[in-house]
Amino acid sequence: SWMTYFPPASLARLEELILPEELGVQLSEISQALASGKAKGIIVRGPRRNGRRTAIKGIAKSLSRGVLEIVGLDKADDERWKTVGPLATALNAMPLVVPELSPGQSVDLPPLSAYDGPIALVLGRQGGVSGTWAERSIVVHFDTPESAERKAHWIAGAGTSGVGDIDAVAERYR
Repeated sequence: SWMTYFPPASLARLEELILPEELGVQLSEISQALASGKAKGIIVRGPRRNGRRTAIKGIAKSLSRGVLEIVGLDKADDERWKTVGPLATALNAMPLVVPELSPGQSVDLPPLSAYDGPIALVLGRQGGVSGTWAERSIVVHFDTPESAERKAHWIAGAGTSGVGDIDAVAERYR
């Protein structure tokens, strides 16, 4: 499906996420900027599978919103965009746009009708962004988690039983 809704109750709080302290503080500040209207959106860049979407969901929860995840809408003239704004408003959800871009491509997000809240965009390290909301968005770069963070993720996800040398596992598997 190209659209998935995540209600606020299903989202982890920012404080519950395993993040470097500096990034946690930065995300909290971004949440405050979105709540106050100083920023219109957030663009999170970085490698795949490193918590970009989870962090955005934590920000949405801090704003008492759910998330409406939009995958693969890369063209501004796609008719499906017409449903995103009204649905996000009806669900009190922040649109989380995950375009599927090739190197050198960019995404142009159209204005969302019937929606005036924050928008989030997840990108790799490459790819451009355009659209009026992008000018008032905050960009955050996620790096690959360090060994200590990976260890905490392994323990949170699998516990310590049956893993063997958890330090070696955290060092080897990124």
